[in-house]
Amino acid sequence: MFKEIKDFLNKEDLLNIKNLYMNKEFSHWRLIEYQEGIEDQEFLMHDLYWNFNIVSPFWKTTLPLINKLNVNALVQARVNCMLKKDKHYRSSFHTDTPFECGTAIYYLNTTNGWTEFETGEKVKTEENKLIIFNSSQKHAAVHQTDEQKRYVININFF
Repeated sequence: MFKEIKDFLNKEDLLNIKNLYMNKEFSHWRLIEYQEGIEDQEFLMHDLYWNFNIVSPFWKTTLPLINKLNVNALVQARVNCMLKKDKHYRSSFHTDTPFECGTAIYYLNTTNGWTEFETGEKVKTEENKLIIFNSSQKHAAVHQTDEQKRYVININFF
């Protein structure tokens, strides 16, 4: 079960975040060869906050998002950039943390990719939409075939 909120941020906050991470000049990505299983597809990641610590000088850009979530304690936050594929590749179903907390996925742009839960439920990737769910729910990322890049911010929190 998940909660879906459309138009989560105001336009100014959304544009500030998009202008940073979707900018061709942003070069602070690391290549992740696979998410969970060897059949997963590669994607790019930028860690903002990891194991309760700030790890990026850009983390403040996401504060409007984190503040609106009303987070008590941030566990980790990262920006993922999935690259266009010739078909809808799905990552392995996984959880983001080995313990129970909250998970939020925020979509920066609209593509024909989606987030899929082990239950079969699918969430379309739509700009400025947020989904929140318990971190114990297994989910998977599905690559897009229409846009060159799919940007999401993934947050784990208490």
